[in-house]
Amino acid sequence: MADDPLSEPLSAYLKEAVNDLHDSNRIYMLPETKWTKDAYGNYRGSTGNRPLLGEFLHRQKDQSALYDQAVTAIYNDTDFGRAIGCMVGSESDLMLFDCDTVITYAADAVTKLDGKLHVRKPEVSRRLGELRRYFTKPHQDDKIIIPLPSLEYSRFPIQIDNGIEIDILTADEVGACIGSGVLRPMGNNFPLLPAEECLGVRIGIQSPLRIVPPQDFQVSQEDLMRRLTQASTEPHKFGTVSPWKISDCVDDLLFVLRLARSEPIGTLGAVLISNPMTGWTRAWIGQQDWNFPSKRMPYEIDQATARQIRDLWRKLKTKNENGHCLPPICQRRFNAAMERVLPEDAILDYLITAEALFLSGSGSPEERGELGFRLALRASKFLETKETDRLALYKFIKAAYDKRSQIAHGGSLPMTVKVGGEEVSVHEFVDKLSSVMRRALLTAIDKYISDKDFPTPNYWNLLVLR
Repeated sequence: MADDPLSEPLSAYLKEAVNDLHDSNRIYMLPETKWTKDAYGNYRGSTGNRPLLGEFLHRQKDQSALYDQAVTAIYNDTDFGRAIGCMVGSESDLMLFDCDTVITYAADAVTKLDGKLHVRKPEVSRRLGELRRYFTKPHQDDKIIIPLPSLEYSRFPIQIDNGIEIDILTADEVGACIGSGVLRPMGNNFPLLPAEECLGVRIGIQSPLRIVPPQDFQVSQEDLMRRLTQASTEPHKFGTVSPWKISDCVDDLLFVLRLARSEPIGTLGAVLISNPMTGWTRAWIGQQDWNFPSKRMPYEIDQATARQIRDLWRKLKTKNENGHCLPPICQRRFNAAMERVLPEDAILDYLITAEALFLSGSGSPEERGELGFRLALRASKFLETKETDRLALYKFIKAAYDKRSQIAHGGSLPMTVKVGGEEVSVHEFVDKLSSVMRRALLTAIDKYISDKDFPTPNYWNLLVLR
């Protein structure tokens, strides 16, 4: 592979600068852990130090003729010369670009071996090539990584949608997740992440590259804040991904996975991996209270589950003729219920989900009498099949609503719950309630697409009186 056109002048300047560094204490060393994958699929970390030369180079440059030659070469470069003095980056990450940006980027190739700093021209060329590719592509490629340690599947990747896939994470992705706290190695003394922990969802994002000339980026602080606020509050459509909507992406994916199978599935959060000129990652950690089961129950994605995940993702992006779709509160509360530790909290969340589904056309609060009766009647009829005992389902949902009211008004939850003359443990009761709500949501998702009247008062009246 041919060297980058700038590798010769920049390597010469960096070698001169490094030779001036007789005292290694003048350079700040950044501890850095590199993760590699072994033959068994496990990820092992090794820690080293990376020299940060930016500040030193800034102080030293006025004393060097080779610096002037490097700057001249950068100004005359086809890709970089046009951006000198401009703001460069994506919509949410613009920075001033100058010749020192290129030099500092190339300086990351400097390594410390045997107590000395070394400049290797092939490494300088590689770093410059990365920067050049960044400038010559119309988009900046970012990705959101959501680690899901409970997954099991032998055939990866699984495509969910365009740019969204379930896959084995790369060593760099694992390192970013560990550095952000959304994956945790076994211990500091022996950093190791077993292969089965390194599965997750990868979401690709393309942000248009912007090169803004000086006369266009003189905006006021108020204008800048307005842009950022507008970008962060745009309405979220299911399946839409952007750096501003990481939490929505996590919630969407967990919701689909939890509808597809009943096994517990969760994550400590997600990390946005972005690769602009400076190289950085931004972490979003939103599930810190997620409690992984003490006895691991693997979430296995077989071919049928993979098809269902893709199908659900497609359906949840679709609205019916009247513009209706599943209310966001259903997704949010169902996800919350699946993550609850206390059964009382789970019951409240499941019943809020049920109310959003089955009482959406019940009028104002003053007109909504006998809510428990109406909820149980609609739900039992909605979920009725040849194999379903409608009366038993009615009694179960009515009992669940009664428990919800009892909890919401300060009452305590007993160890057992009586449903239709039979007593079951509260944990069995919550498991059955979870199963009923999962089936209700799956049925409702199909109804939103196939029936333009769903879930209007007219739909419920016809269903119940039919």
